[in-house]
Amino acid sequence: MKALWNQHKKALLCGLAGLLAVWCLWYSRPVDVRFLLNRQTPDCVSGMVMAGIGSPWRTPKTRTFMVEGQDMEDLMEQLEGLHFRRSPLEPLLKVLPPLGGRSARTEAGETCYKIGFSFYSTENEEQWDTLLNLEFWIDRWTHGTYTSLPLSVPDGKEQGQALGAWLWDWAEPFDSAS
Repeated sequence: MKALWNQHKKALLCGLAGLLAVWCLWYSRPVDVRFLLNRQTPDCVSGMVMAGIGSPWRTPKTRTFMVEGQDMEDLMEQLEGLHFRRSPLEPLLKVLPPLGGRSARTEAGETCYKIGFSFYSTENEEQWDTLLNLEFWIDRWTHGTYTSLPLSVPDGKEQGQALGAWLWDWAEPFDSAS
């Protein structure tokens, strides 16, 4: 066995590196929110949107919502346009302790948003199953059911801010505090 390894070491290592590269490309391919939901259809979505975060001089305002039926379809339609890329390191990040985040810069006078969605299955009426948590904070996207795993989105900050602005107006009828 050792002689076989020594004889074909370079070819085996190149083959392994090639397989790893193909797996990384496949795993980090663009996926949509339905893929992140494991192709399951949520029965309801709860969430919140905060406007005015990222500035120590402004008090953030929050709107919360819980939707199902046609309103949920409107929300899902808005999310369909987003394409996410998962980190090839995600399987490792699931078992490693959380690492420190990075800071985000905001421009003076810019309205920044924090968005959080929780997608639920209500088949068991006593205990709802969480299918996915999806979050956006200034320029960073994360997902997971019980952990926060990074996502990459093309033009992530612009798309997240546009979604935040749309969601801020859209969520007003559902928010009891508005």
